[in-house]
Amino acid sequence: MYVIRRRRPVIAGTTKFRRPDKLTPFTLMLLLETIREDKSLQLEVAEQESLNATIGDLERSYFYRNHNGENGLDLETVCDDWFERVPLRLRT
Repeated sequence: MYVIRRRRPVIAGTTKFRRPDKLTPFTLMLLLETIREDKSLQLEVAEQESLNATIGDLERSYFYRNHNGENGLDLETVCDDWFERVPLRLRT
């Protein structure tokens, strides 16, 4: 038995990004990398550099050996900061 699922129709005004329901270092990293990869955002050079620095901080804080969140990087604050930078038309 096969089930064929149709894609949801794209509705005018739908958004690309949404805040993760469960915020973890992994879901935040995915959100930030998605923002970084999306060329339609047309981030300014300073914003791109800041985003890369934020991703680097997150990697060092949570994914490097012997660190495991030591520096107290607040996931909520980081997520909120970057989510506010994404144009309103692209968020949920």
